[in-house]
Amino acid sequence: MRVNGRTADTFASLEGKTALVTGGSRGIGRAIALELARAGATVTLSYRSGKDEAEAVAQEAGAKAIQADVASADEAKRLVDEAGELDVLVNNAGITRDGLLARMPDDDWSDVIATNLGGVFHTCRAAARGMMKRHELFGVEGRDHRLHEGVGSGARQPRRACKRRRAGVCRHASDRGDRRGDEGVDAR
Repeated sequence: MRVNGRTADTFASLEGKTALVTGGSRGIGRAIALELARAGATVTLSYRSGKDEAEAVAQEAGAKAIQADVASADEAKRLVDEAGELDVLVNNAGITRDGLLARMPDDDWSDVIATNLGGVFHTCRAAARGMMKRHELFGVEGRDHRLHEGVGSGARQPRRACKRRRAGVCRHASDRGDRRGDEGVDAR
């Protein structure tokens, strides 16, 4: 197949690019890490728990697996530093604490927000300085491709926390795009 005069393999090639996938040990993160590696990227994937799963994905992808809790600014920075000079950042790490709003403990809400929204902020902040210095772009082909949980407006009631996380991430990326365009970073 040809796209804009190039073969699809050439068009989607990530040869020479370095990618970090947070939450890359299972599910969507695993699939993304494997696909980025198939496209030629040097991949690092992170995991908070599930070391065996993460190492299996890393071996399959020819990648590196690093344990880090992106809810911690220090761990997110260490993760980005260990991944190297990034060309692609995929924020996929997330946790769920399903329950009715009226019964959700404050600690559960805080954990979800710290990981699912704070983790995006921490990794973007840690990666942004190096990308701006090199005038690199967030994401593939100049875009930060945010992948959502696949939970739309018809989500079951306990998924409200996921919806709030998605709205926060989208707003964060929108604001970053507005403020960083002049610095050679596109975070749409």
